[in-house]
Amino acid sequence: FAFTCAVLAFPTLESFTVFVLTVSVCGMMLDREWAPYIDVGLSTFNHVLNLQVVLLVIYTLLVDAEMIRGEYSVVVSVGLMIGSLLLIAAMVRAALTGIKQERVKEKELDVLHAQLLKDKQEDRKKFAKEWAVLIETGDEGDEGR
Repeated sequence: FAFTCAVLAFPTLESFTVFVLTVSVCGMMLDREWAPYIDVGLSTFNHVLNLQVVLLVIYTLLVDAEMIRGEYSVVVSVGLMIGSLLLIAAMVRAALTGIKQERVKEKELDVLHAQLLKDKQEDRKKFAKEWAVLIETGDEGDEGR
């Protein structure tokens, strides 16, 4: 929302630029400081994605100010594109690894569920047997205790 709709409220390029830089840098800092992910790898990966956004904003500002031109502009563009492709590859790899881990966990849970059902049935039989023994061996009035 901040980068797509809110920027339309700014009348000049200067105010728009300050807003975009402020939002991107603050977003990156807050995300890093709050560290919402328990997994350190995921938190670091998220930080790298946010850094990629900030680098893109800075790069577009430098191109617009004509501070980066010609071959150097192409080199930086290619570098950002390669970085983005590497991040996409890392996301795909992480997703495939997560899917594989979930499948293994699902199989383990199925085995545990089957064992739980078997144990529950065995316990029910043992309880019924012991209850029958208790009823036969109990004295008058035991039920009242």
